[in-house]
Amino acid sequence: MPDARLSDDKDLISRISAAIDRNKATAEYQAARKEMLSDLPELTKESARVGRLYSWPGGWIRLTRVYRLTEQEANENALLYLDRWEGVDHTGMTHGAAFHDGDTLKTTKNWKI
Repeated sequence: MPDARLSDDKDLISRISAAIDRNKATAEYQAARKEMLSDLPELTKESARVGRLYSWPGGWIRLTRVYRLTEQEANENALLYLDRWEGVDHTGMTHGAAFHDGDTLKTTKNWKI
């Protein structure tokens, strides 16, 4: 049995996409989006919780992973920050970076460049 949530009907897809675009253009949608985004916390090492939403340029990001590099891993990859995160933004793109408030290597003298 086909999945009722899936379709390759181009006319149906076009009508649904147009309805979504019309809704996004309303003042009510814009106000609700602005309010939702204003309540999101900044992503920091201290605030990081997998599954939570955080403020992100132009929207939000959902945290999917928090991890820490060993000093050896950081040295081998010439990375200063040990504490890192990964997440998926409001467009579905995956991102990852170091926490700006995370722990750092004491020295870069062992970096393998």
